[in-house]
Amino acid sequence: MNKKSKKSWIVWGIIILVIVVAVVLLLTVVNKKEETPVFQTEGTTLIKYNGKEENVVIPGDITHIGKMAFQGNTKLKSVKTEKGSKLKTIGTGAFEKCSALSTISFAEGLVEIGDYAFANCTNLQTVVIGEKVEAINDETFTGSKSLTDVTFGASVKSIGGNVFASCNAFNKINYLGTADDWSQIQIERTSYNPLSIEGVSLYIDGELATIVSITNSPEIKDFVFIQQE
Repeated sequence: MNKKSKKSWIVWGIIILVIVVAVVLLLTVVNKKEETPVFQTEGTTLIKYNGKEENVVIPGDITHIGKMAFQGNTKLKSVKTEKGSKLKTIGTGAFEKCSALSTISFAEGLVEIGDYAFANCTNLQTVVIGEKVEAINDETFTGSKSLTDVTFGASVKSIGGNVFASCNAFNKINYLGTADDWSQIQIERTSYNPLSIEGVSLYIDGELATIVSITNSPEIKDFVFIQQE
C-alpha cells in the first residue's frame, strides 16, 4: 500500500470513528430524554411534573409537592390525589401561573399550603381545602382573578398576608368551624383578614354570619367579623 492510499485510509477511519461517536452520543441523549419520568421524585417528594396531561392524579405515596413542581404549566386543568393519599404539604409556588387550572381536590391529610402555591391561577374558581390544613400561607391565591369562593375547616390556625390579593371575583368563605374557632385564627394584620375585602361574606356551617356571640375568646381582632348585608 502506497503512502497516499495509507493516508486516505487513515482519514476515512477518523471520519467513521467521528460518525460512530456522534451516533452513540445522540442515542444517549434521546434515551435519557425518553427515560425522564413524568413524576420526578426524591424519596416521597414530587420535585417536578414533566408530563403534558390536562388532568393529573398525584400518586398516593407522595407526601410533599415541592417548590415550583408544576409552576407555569399552562396545560394543566385539574389536579387531585389518589384515594388514600399520604400528601401532607404543598410547597412554595407549586402551582403558580398554571393559567388553565380550574379544579383542585386534595387528600384530607393535607396539613399546609405554601406561599404562592396557587398564585396567578387565573382560571381557578372554587377551592375546597382539606379539613386538616393548619396554615394558609402568604399570597397563596393572589392574582387568581376568577376565584369566587374557598372552603376550609376549623383546623386552620393561621392565615398569611395577601392570601386573596387581586382575586377580583372573590366573595365567599365557607367556614366549617364555629364562630369561636374563627375568632382564634392568627392573622398578622387587619388588612390581611379576608373579611376586610369589600364584598366578601363569611358563611359558618352554611349560614351567613351576621351576628356572632363569643363566650370564651380572650381577644377579638379588628375585622374578625364584619356585618354582612
